[in-house]
Amino acid sequence: MANMRPTQTDWHDKRATFVYSDQRTCTHVFFRNDTVRLELTPPYQGPYEGLRRSEKWFEVLVNGKPTNVSIDRLKPCYSLREPVSTAPPMPPSLASPPSAYMSPPTSNTASQSTSHGTTHPVATKDYSTGVTRSQRRVTIPLRYR
Repeated sequence: MANMRPTQTDWHDKRATFVYSDQRTCTHVFFRNDTVRLELTPPYQGPYEGLRRSEKWFEVLVNGKPTNVSIDRLKPCYSLREPVSTAPPMPPSLASPPSAYMSPPTSNTASQSTSHGTTHPVATKDYSTGVTRSQRRVTIPLRYR
């Protein structure tokens, strides 16, 4: 009776996990965020420095602390060894638009003069009534004017 053992259970899942071949030699890795994410959130975080690698785990330096991450959540980081050369900076005269293009703000209550020297009052916008996109007239309550 002491020699009896339970029968061996079957392992039905034979899928192999994909592991990048460059993962063995890479110095930095990205790791997948498996949580439910907001839209436009990147699926991978990093790059983080890899400290040690074992058969199924990779020790990664995250925020100054070593963290063990499963190798199936990792992706090697391919980065350039040389810094990317940037374009030369623009001269200050071209960086800001010329002042000739900037016009001073005009007020709606002021009068504008024409080339003949006569002045015409500028129409002020009446905020007591409004028009919707479907061209319906709307009267705005007094407390919101």
